Amino acid sequence: MRKGIIGTITLLLVAMSVSAKISQTNNTDSVHEGSCGGQHVPGDTLTCYVTFDGATDFAMVQLTFSPLKTRGSQFILQENRRLDPRTYEVSGTIPAQCLPGTYKLLAVNASLGWNKGHRLYQEGFNVSIDILEKVVPVEELPPSAKGTSREGQAVDRVFKQVPLEDQPLIPSGSTDIAMQGEPAKPETNHFPDIESISLCGGTHAPGDRMTCDVRFSGEVELSALAFSFDMNAQERAKSYYTRAKDQQGLGMDFVLQEFSKIDSRTYRVAGLVNPCASGQYSLEWVTAFEACGTNKYCRTRAYRSDDIKTPVTFLLRNADQKMFPEILSIGSAPIAPTH
Repeated sequence: MRKGIIGTITLLLVAMSVSAKISQTNNTDSVHEGSCGGQHVPGDTLTCYVTFDGATDFAMVQLTFSPLKTRGSQFILQENRRLDPRTYEVSGTIPAQCLPGTYKLLAVNASLGWNKGHRLYQEGFNVSIDILEKVVPVEELPPSAKGTSREGQAVDRVFKQVPLEDQPLIPSGSTDIAMQGEPAKPETNHFPDIESISLCGGTHAPGDRMTCDVRFSGEVELSALAFSFDMNAQERAKSYYTRAKDQQGLGMDFVLQEFSKIDSRTYRVAGLVNPCASGQYSLEWVTAFEACGTNKYCRTRAYRSDDIKTPVTFLLRNADQKMFPEILSIGSAPIAPTH
């Protein structure tokens, strides 16, 4: 009888041990490849599901992760797929240069497309991952990168340390910031001065069609003409958290670039007002492109606001938040739609 009891206990212990090992293996798999959280190593694919509190039509959704400590590099997930009007699957590979540590979801950038408007969401996220040191076989490492860990295993130490304060929140090639910064060095010899600009001004809302007529001091033949509007510096300087909730993270600049020639000195520039943050906007740049044939260098001139005799300003009132609803959830799986 005693032998039977001992045999039964032994079988139970073996079964429990096997079950625990299976459970540990499954848990390890669930926090690696694909999941939006848990433990990962450089080279893993990270996939997150972003659900908005309303229908959307974004051209791009990006997720920016940043290390909690000052060492290490930010990285961005930007491969996205729209699953339904509210939900986006966003994924990407964790770069090799990411140092071990905890990385927190810092921001979500949702864009309607270049020069169509975007919103940068920067708060309310409870998403983080732990990046572990990647262990690789010694034979796969170049001689200059070989080292050993405390356990004697080879580790991959090929990474670049970039101070956090030197890194942009969103990469320089992002959709809605391509027109930011100063245009190329102006060439003034072949372009007359701006004599006047009319029709611009007043009060506008997102989606309004704005039209501006620009008259030059002399005859000029152009192949393109663009007006760049920017929120006034004083209002732009307000911090994210001091703005009204529905205005936080909205864009603060846009470009009008439809143009037509009225006469030898006058051109008309038009376009739709972007869904930017409410505030006072000014015409900061007028960029003119010389008309020239193919395979030729076309000269340009960038007129600053100082080159415009009469300032051009308008008030933007953005009360329509349907384009950029709040984020409802971010996780490793899409949430079920509510009816």
